Amino acid sequence: MHALALGPLALALFVSGCVSIPQPEPADWLATGFRTPEQTFRTFQTAFAGDQASLEYRCFSREFKRRLDPNFTELAYREYRAGLLADQPATKYLAIAELLERSELTDGRVRLVARVDVLWFEEYFEIILVQESFRRVQAGDAVLLAEDIPNIGAVTEVDADSGSIWVWLPGIEGIEPAEFSEILVATDWKIDAFRQLPAP
Repeated sequence: MHALALGPLALALFVSGCVSIPQPEPADWLATGFRTPEQTFRTFQTAFAGDQASLEYRCFSREFKRRLDPNFTELAYREYRAGLLADQPATKYLAIAELLERSELTDGRVRLVARVDVLWFEEYFEIILVQESFRRVQAGDAVLLAEDIPNIGAVTEVDADSGSIWVWLPGIEGIEPAEFSEILVATDWKIDAFRQLPAP
């Protein structure tokens, strides 16, 4: 009997044909968000498993998109995604990767290490996440203001006398603040880089 030797790509193709990715459960969709590095990565996994490229695109940082292309739109991401899966079909197993490690980097970023272990295929990945802040104002379905900010501290101020926190917004013509339905100032965690790691 002769052993069957498979190269990395052939093995990935073989494994990808043998193992299916389970579709996300309703609870997985309800748990999506960007409040922590781990939640962002799980959100990416849910979107990837559910083939929701729009949500995947939202998981990546502004700088990640800029490095790929200054005009890296969601449509461009869909094309990038299709090419990635065609060239590296086992990439889809990121959807079921297990988080193994979290570490804080000196510049405020967070490093996650995840492992994909499927049949005879085992790979390790490093995911770097960064914080991004923004502010948004809506009136019903209308978005009146949506802009990136350096951090929440750049648009807030603590009143020394009362302890109240003031949030500063630019003036919006033609509408009174009482008509706003939502004022949001927030910081999200986004994926800034990822790469395959050598097996330990």
